[in-house]
Amino acid sequence: MLPKFEQFIKERQYVTNVSASTVEWYEQSLKWLNIESPTETDIKALVMRMRDSGLKAMTCNCRLACHQSLCSLGRTKYRCPKAERAAAGATDF
Repeated sequence: MLPKFEQFIKERQYVTNVSASTVEWYEQSLKWLNIESPTETDIKALVMRMRDSGLKAMTCNCRLACHQSLCSLGRTKYRCPKAERAAAGATDF
């Protein structure tokens, strides 16, 4: 894991006192991103990789929330977009 990611997780764990399951979620989310300072293009590529691997839009949005927290830590001005979700009433089984 990249040093900035490790620092982010440690700060969340010790400063904001997140749970062990939240730390695990951060680790899983940050595995998708292999760049410490992503650009808009990097984030779009990330979303495409996640969707191509079969993740649903809601899962991608949850993963992007972690990346947005990381961007906020570094005061990056770019905001992660939300992936489009299926219309209400549509179900996937």
